[in-house]
Amino acid sequence: MRENNGALFSNNKGAENHPDLRGDITIGGRKYRLSGWYRTDRNGQRYISLQAQEDGPPPASAGGVEQI
Repeated sequence: MRENNGALFSNNKGAENHPDLRGDITIGGRKYRLSGWYRTDRNGQRYISLQAQEDGPPPASAGGVEQI
């Protein structure tokens, strides 16, 4: 994926709260996973709500032991 570019694709939802769309984007040399949900605002206007998560291992928990 080129720098500052990404893509979203339809997601086969396993449950109602799973994202409608999935994909990734690269920003600043880092890859992020994208999730998107189709939403409708109170005026009936449709939009896509997005969440970005850095690709890689999950961060260490506050009570956990940090590995070096």
